[in-house]
Formats: sequence, C-alpha cells, structure tokens
Amino acid sequence: MEQTDQLLHHISTAEGNTTQIESDVKALDTELNTIHDDLAVSKTVNDSLHLLDDSLTTASQLLAAVAAIPSISQSASDLKKVVDAYHTPIQQAVKDSDAVEKIVAPIRIKIEQLEPKVAILDKTLLVVMLAEAQFINTLGSAEQCINSLPDSDIKTKLDQQMDAASSSIDPAVLKFDGVQVAILTTLDKAKQLADQIKTWAENLLDLNLRINSVINILKPLIDALQAVADAFKQTIRVPYGGYPKTCYKKVFGHKIPYPCGWVTVYYSFTIQQILDGATGMIKPIVDLLEAGMNEVLKPLLRNLGLDSFTLPAIPGLDVLTQLTSKLQDTFDSIAATLEALINQQTDFNTFMAELKKILDAMSEINIQCQLNTPGQKS
Repeated sequence: MEQTDQLLHHISTAEGNTTQIESDVKALDTELNTIHDDLAVSKTVNDSLHLLDDSLTTASQLLAAVAAIPSISQSASDLKKVVDAYHTPIQQAVKDSDAVEKIVAPIRIKIEQLEPKVAILDKTLLVVMLAEAQFINTLGSAEQCINSLPDSDIKTKLDQQMDAASSSIDPAVLKFDGVQVAILTTLDKAKQLADQIKTWAENLLDLNLRINSVINILKPLIDALQAVADAFKQTIRVPYGGYPKTCYKKVFGHKIPYPCGWVTVYYSFTIQQILDGATGMIKPIVDLLEAGMNEVLKPLLRNLGLDSFTLPAIPGLDVLTQLTSKLQDTFDSIAATLEALINQQTDFNTFMAELKKILDAMSEINIQCQLNTPGQKS
C-alpha cells in the first residue's frame, strides 16, 4: 500500500501544520490583546509631554522675569537658554505624540473588531485538526487491518481500494498543506511585526517614567521662581517727610483744632516698578527702595540654586517618531494577515468536505476488512 503510506505521511504533516497554525493564531491574538492594552499608555505619554511642555514654558517665562534682579540676572539668563534649548525637542515630541494618538485610537478599535473573528477562526482550525486526526486514525486502522489479513483475493482487493482512495485524496492534501505552509510563513512575519509593536509600547512605558522624572525636577524650581515673581507685586514704602496731624475737639459747641501727632508721607512702589527703574526718584530714595526690595527678595533667592540646576536627558523620544512613521503600516500588515486567514476559512471547510468523502470510503474498507479478519466472521 505504497499510496496509502504516502498519504498517511502527507496527512500527518498537514495535521502538524494545522496544529501549528492554530497555535500561532492564538499566540498572535494574545499579542494583539497585549498591544491593545499597552498602546493605551500613549495617551498617558501624551498627557505627560503636554505637562512637561507647559512646565518648560512656565520655567522659561519665570526665568526671564527674575532675570531683572541684578544679583541673579546672569544665572537666570544662562539657565533660561538651557531650558529653551531643552524645550525644542520636547516641542517636536509633543507634535509626534499628538500624531501617534490619532493613529492609536483606530488601531485599538480595529483589534477589538478582529477579536470575535479570530475566535471563530480558531474554532474552525480546531475542527480541522479533529477531522485530520480522525482521518489519520481511520486510515491507520484500515491499513493495519489489511496488513494483518492472510494473502488472498480479498486482501488484494482491499489493498487496491485503499490505494485508489489514497491516490484520489492525496493531491488535495498536498495542495491544502501547501496553502498551510504559506500561511505559517505569513503568520511568522506577523508575529515578528507584533513583537516590534510590543517593543515600541514597552518603550513608551519607560519614556513616560523619564518624562515624569523631569517634571518632578522642574516643579520645585517653578514653585520657587513663582514665589519670586509673585513678590514683584509687593509694595515697598520709603518715608520722605510728613506733616503735623490735626485733631478736633468740641469746646462749648465749637470744633477746636489741636496738634495730635505726625503724619508720615511715603514713596510707594512695587518691586516690579523698582526693577524696571520706573520710580523717577533721586538716588538716595532709590537706594532705600532697593534696600527694602532686597529684604523681601533675599530669603526667596537664598535657596534658588540656579547655577547648579540641571535637567536630565530624556532618551527614547525617537520612539514617537518611529510610531508616527511605522505603527500604522506595521499594524495594517498584521491585520491584513489575519483578515486573509479569516477569509481562507472556506479553504479549510472545502478540505474537510473532501476528507469526509474519502473518510466514508475508508471507513467502509475498514469495516469490510474487519469482517474478513479471521475470528470476526459470524
């Protein structure tokens, strides 16, 4: 039964490939679900980048404001340049992240739409695997039975029937398995692409931690600078003279004035006005105003630490560029693979129908063999 042995080898190979396809589809489906959840972090990254963008803008504006203070003017100006230079790639990252968000939302929806279709595909594959296993079992049982018969016309006839049936189905098995081999190749590529998206998503998680680290470093500086900027609204008063205060009392029904103290007259300017040189006062008065201003600012500037302030680098921003340019095409390739496989379920169903026809014939051959096995005749 050369044809039968050949068929048994081919159908066993096909069963192994169907099993591998089912396993790969499940693995890819699991990866897509992981990607669906992991890509949600892109919104978190987007929010964090916008917060960092706003924080850097605020820091730059506050540094420009406090640079008006002579004692820290150079340090504030230098740090502002550093912050502005640091801000430039962050602004680009915000644009990239906004673009990624427009891509991610539809991808997550598409994964949700694919999920029930993949579940149906998996059930189809399990049915094919069961049909192949049943066919292999029946084929092996019939072959074993025929081989156990003593040489006779009946054995020869059953042998010929088996080979004829095997020859009729073998081309279909080979054709179907050729389709399966191509599917496995495509699935392997899809799994590699899914791994790439998972890596990008994992990089987004790391990126978010780094962004938040910078935000946490910036916050104390911004709070300290804001306190200084808020102090610019405070008023400094310098006395420049006065006049006697007059009070009144009634004596026999008449208001009688009398001296009752001294009214001091002040020059009053905000710290911002003093820094802007908008007082128009003579130097002695300006000196007094600046002395009062310094008393207010001194405790606020003491721990500002502008000269020692540094911002850590944020490696991994390029993942946003990669996602912007590659995520859509990468996912589309994965989705196309699954959609094509889902549409190929007709191939699987056609193959099962062809198997069933030959399975019925081989089952009948097996029954005839069993009836002609010594000790089985009634």
